[in-house]
Amino acid sequence: MEYNSNNYNEILKALDLPTFWEGRLKSKTTKKSAHSLRMLDHLGENVSGTAISHKLYSENTNVRKHAKSIFMKFSSYDSFKFLENDFDREFNALDEVRIHTSLVKRHNTKPLPLLMRWVNVAKNDNYKAFLISQIAFFKQEESASDLLKLYQETNTIVVKRAVVETLGGFGYKPASSVFMEDFNYVDRSIQSTIVDSLGSIGGEDTLSFLEKLYFATENKELLISILSTVYTIDTDKTTYNRIKAQIDSDFEKQIIGYVELGAN
Repeated sequence: MEYNSNNYNEILKALDLPTFWEGRLKSKTTKKSAHSLRMLDHLGENVSGTAISHKLYSENTNVRKHAKSIFMKFSSYDSFKFLENDFDREFNALDEVRIHTSLVKRHNTKPLPLLMRWVNVAKNDNYKAFLISQIAFFKQEESASDLLKLYQETNTIVVKRAVVETLGGFGYKPASSVFMEDFNYVDRSIQSTIVDSLGSIGGEDTLSFLEKLYFATENKELLISILSTVYTIDTDKTTYNRIKAQIDSDFEKQIIGYVELGAN
């Protein structure tokens, strides 16, 4: 159900709800602080950043993290400082959701700064990979060349995979040759991601690479991924039909059926 935002804000002011919850936030009781933060988070732009700042350095991890993510929604010049130092200790999935929500809120009012700035200084690999996923989400393609450089420098699987996914989503052509040259030297999970990303980037070189790769691999899951990708990007089906003509095992025939059925 839709509501009139102006009326909603006037009701909040009339009842003075922001002030009430801001007052409760000063409580030293963790339960009350956590509850007050949740309520203030829902009140959105009606909340004072100064009120939230009281809990930015709370000794309670959950309260402190939640306060940081809420504070990030405000237009304060220094609100992005909490993206530094890996956001906080023990970065987790809930942190990802809260930060993403805050970034979306900020993005709806003005463009975000390039998140690559914080990727470069992050120490926690999971946090670094999360920021890379946000670069993809907010389509910050200006960071593509820096991401490719990061891919070549890091040995961390989760970071490499995040970069491959992001550059594939961008359709960043300079990445394709790097991914193809690196293919035999990376973890299997990254190999699968590379195949998907090469499919997004496309090109004749990609088709040629995938054709050779198909006959060189014994991994069944990878075979399915390769053939599906070839079928998708091979517009005239020349490469696909050449592969198909050389298939003789029952398993590969099943792949053909699966791929073609899924395309219809």
